[in-house]
Amino acid sequence: MIDRRMLAIVSLTFAAYVATAIARVMISYRAVEIGLSVTAVGVAGVSFAVLPILFAVSVGRSVDHGKGFQVMLLGGVILAVSCLGLAYTYNFPMLMLFSALLGIGEFQFGITSQVLCVQNRAPAEAKRALSNLLLMITLGQSLGPAIVGWVGGAAIIPPTKALCLLAFLIAIPIVPGVFLLGRVYPAGKRDAEHRRIPISEILKLPGFLSVLAVSTASWTAQELLVIYLPLIGADRGLPVSDIGFMMALRGIAAFAARFFFPWLTRGKERHVMVIWTFVAAASTAAFALPLPLGALYLTVLFSGFSVGLLIIIGVSRSLTIPSPEARGSASAFRISLSRLGQLVTILLGGSVASAIGTMGIFVVMGSILGVIALAITRGQGMKGDAS
Repeated sequence: MIDRRMLAIVSLTFAAYVATAIARVMISYRAVEIGLSVTAVGVAGVSFAVLPILFAVSVGRSVDHGKGFQVMLLGGVILAVSCLGLAYTYNFPMLMLFSALLGIGEFQFGITSQVLCVQNRAPAEAKRALSNLLLMITLGQSLGPAIVGWVGGAAIIPPTKALCLLAFLIAIPIVPGVFLLGRVYPAGKRDAEHRRIPISEILKLPGFLSVLAVSTASWTAQELLVIYLPLIGADRGLPVSDIGFMMALRGIAAFAARFFFPWLTRGKERHVMVIWTFVAAASTAAFALPLPLGALYLTVLFSGFSVGLLIIIGVSRSLTIPSPEARGSASAFRISLSRLGQLVTILLGGSVASAIGTMGIFVVMGSILGVIALAITRGQGMKGDAS
């Protein structure tokens, strides 16, 4: 039997991520069109990733108090406004403003869709629902740039205004869609006297700190690969076509990890997390070795799959370890740390790479993942963990 509520959530989230993906690419091209520096593009990217963190706790609390669809509705409105605003951006302050709004809208959708899709579901059913949601998010994130490439064709600069308006047109139906969804399937009000669970209490839950560590490290490892794989190719004299195929292979491997997630974690999810953290550590560090081309492809495959699996395990456990009334706050906190990890990667990655070399940064990241895996293995949470 088709779960219409889940189908609606997944479809609306897919549309939101397609619009966001198109708009994110357009931020860079709009900056070029209006003559901004590379630094300005970087600052705009930081505003997209970091400013939503300022609203993370309040967004999480709202979701926890039964206002998930209201938060999602506001996110849809913000997405549409930001896409429309980018179409008419002509200076740096406007680029910063609409980049930040885009990040806030996407952030709200990310939290609410994850919490709503596992709401009132048994663990196995919740895993399947989460897997389907993240698969559609991955497709949306891939389809956006593909649309840009198809519309832009051979042009150096694509028609940015037209593409921003296209993103706006994709985002607009989300607003009435979420409104109707909230009317037909109410999220359910929380008890007005329900105790508000502080973040400090959530952090004390068994296994939650290890989930945060793995989630943040895996997001950072993924960001490093995206940023520095082209530099590895340049250092080794690899053609751009090979690097492009490797990036595509990484995406396919991450997609496969999300697809097989429900089956791979049927047993003890925490044990699976430890095993694949070791695999991610080894494959990340392996990029520092002078591997032949075939072995480099294999390393990309293992890295993409293991990191992709760790990301979805982090999402799943951050939604299942806390009680239902704290899931929004826990998810918001996890996403905030992941965003901060991405920011540190952008800001410090270049400095670290220049000090110890591009290859050295992969050794450092692999070592961090390995230490996290060892720490979890030696922790008390491994004993008797049936989840």
